[in-house]
Amino acid sequence: MNTLNTLIDPTSKKEGETRTIVVPFIDKLREDETLTGTPTVAELNTAALTITDIGVTGQDVTIRGQTIEAGKAVQFSVSGGTARNDYTIRVRASGNTSPTQTLEYDMRLHVI
Repeated sequence: MNTLNTLIDPTSKKEGETRTIVVPFIDKLREDETLTGTPTVAELNTAALTITDIGVTGQDVTIRGQTIEAGKAVQFSVSGGTARNDYTIRVRASGNTSPTQTLEYDMRLHVI
């Protein structure tokens, strides 16, 4: 389980916002591998966040000047949370190679 991915965008949100978060898996996937199936995204420890619209990216996404190819990231919407709190979100997805890899990221979301 890796907890450092500098391309996760965004890593904070305001209390009343709903944000789309993109979590790239490029450092875990083989060069010709993409994500497949239905990823899962869950907040750990509380039920303060609402997470919806979970899926593998269907088109290229650019984060901080780096293009992430379609199929190499998970995106989802998140709302809720209480200001001045941090939440841990676990993102899990599978690759399309054989044998199948199950990959995870734990990310921190700060609500401001």
